[in-house]
Amino acid sequence: MRFLLAFAALLMSLPALAQPIAGPARAIDGDTLEIDGTRVRLWGVDAPEYGQRCHNAEGALYTCGRLAKAALEKKIEGRVLSCSSREIDDYDRVVAVCRIGRTDLGGWMVSQGHAVAYRENVYYARRQDKARAASLGIWAGTFIEPYRWRRGAR
Repeated sequence: MRFLLAFAALLMSLPALAQPIAGPARAIDGDTLEIDGTRVRLWGVDAPEYGQRCHNAEGALYTCGRLAKAALEKKIEGRVLSCSSREIDDYDRVVAVCRIGRTDLGGWMVSQGHAVAYRENVYYARRQDKARAASLGIWAGTFIEPYRWRRGAR
């Protein structure tokens, strides 16, 4: 029975995966967008949660999650995005690689130090290593990995 339910859910998600998503967007947080009513999670990255705080280079707390959202908002403001769907996540969001022209937004967020790369994504991991070496964004101080913060490690 579980198999049938999972199979039915997969079939229902196929139209969403097959269609590219494009248009102006608004940032929900540092790794989630909304385009024409569709929630889109940036593939391969994890940004600090909106309410998450980090320590800067001097050890002072700041709202790194709000800063990540603000950076994404500024980057997408007034622009048309094009997103290639990869999957549907547990929250029914489309997980996609989104671009403004040739700029990959997930990669850009990582390279600016506003998100961490999932390690299986070698391309983003290299960008993360460069951001860390340059002490950009969250790498300028200390932070709790967003997935650990969501699980209550605060």
